[in-house]
Amino acid sequence: MTEDSKYNEMKVNFEKEYCLVGATFLKSNGDGTYLQYSLSQIKILTSNFVLNEYDNYTGKKKNIKFIDKWLEDPQRRSYKCTAFYPDISKCPSNTLNLFTGFKGDEYNKSCPRNSFEDDHMLCQPIMNYLNILTGGHAEFINMWLANIIQQPDNNSFISLLLNKLDIKSKINNIMPFLNWIASEIIGDRYCATVSDNSHIFSPRNDYLENKLLVIIDKISSVGRKYGIVLKTINMPTVYNNTLIRFIVYSKSNKLSSIRHGRRSWAAFYIDSDDDLISDLPLDNDYVKAAYYRILLEDIRIPPNVFTFETLIPHTECLEQLRIANESE
Repeated sequence: MTEDSKYNEMKVNFEKEYCLVGATFLKSNGDGTYLQYSLSQIKILTSNFVLNEYDNYTGKKKNIKFIDKWLEDPQRRSYKCTAFYPDISKCPSNTLNLFTGFKGDEYNKSCPRNSFEDDHMLCQPIMNYLNILTGGHAEFINMWLANIIQQPDNNSFISLLLNKLDIKSKINNIMPFLNWIASEIIGDRYCATVSDNSHIFSPRNDYLENKLLVIIDKISSVGRKYGIVLKTINMPTVYNNTLIRFIVYSKSNKLSSIRHGRRSWAAFYIDSDDDLISDLPLDNDYVKAAYYRILLEDIRIPPNVFTFETLIPHTECLEQLRIANESE
C-alpha cells in the first residue's frame, strides 16, 4: 500500500467520527450528539497515526503525523459552524447540520412496504385513540403531526390543547402515547416533555434548543400559572427556536385567555365517556412503521399556513377558549 493510499484510508476512518468546526474538533456519538476536542487532545488521540513519506528537502523518508497532514488537506471534512436545518436542502455546505433525520426514518427503511389495506388495519388502534383524545378529529391531528415530518421547517404555529376535565376518566395512558409519538416517530433529540416551569419561563432556554415538538404535561389551574404558561408559549419570540410545536395536556376546568401572540390553537376536550379504550400496541415496530408511512406519504399538507389554520376543527373546547379571550 502506498503512503497516499494509507493516508486516504486513515482519512476515511477518521472522518467517519471526527470533523473540524471552526477551531474545534467534534466527534459524533452516532446519535446526533457530539463531543468536543481541542487540537492538542486530537493530537494525543491520533499520535499512533503515522505516515512514512519522502521529504523533498532532505531526500529521505521521514515519519509524519497523520493529523498534521490532514490539517493541510484542502479536502478535509471541516465546517465554518453548526446549525439546525430540518430541511437539509437548505443547509449550506460549510455548515454542520445538527439535524440527522427522524427516528421514523429507521422503520421506513427497514420494514417492507405493505398494502394500503394492511397499513390501514395496523394503524386503526392509533386512529381510534386519536379520535378519543380529540372527540373524533384524528385526521386533523394526523395532518398536524405530518406537518412536523413533511415540513419541519415550516411551522404552522398551531398548538394543540388537550383538556381532560374528568380526572376519574379511564384514560390513563395519554402521556405514554404522546411520548411514544415523540420518541419513536420524531425522535428524542427533537422532542421534550416539560413539567418543570423553569423549562417554560426561562428567557434563554437551551433545554428547548433544536426541538420540533414540546409536550407540556398536566398544567393545573392553580393560581394564574395555567394562563401564564399558555400565553408564554403562545409567543415564539420567547425562545431562540421558532420551529417548536406545542402539545399542552391540561386538567384545568377553566380555560384562560391565550389570545396574545402569533400562535393559533386547536383545542379538544378529551372524550372520557368511551369505554372501549384498550392498551395501544406501542411496542409493535410494525405499527410504528405503518403509522410513520401514513404521516410521510398519505397525509396532504396545505401549501401554506393560512390554509392550514382554516382547517382547525371548531370544537366546544375551542369555543370556550374564544369566550375566555373575549371576556379578558
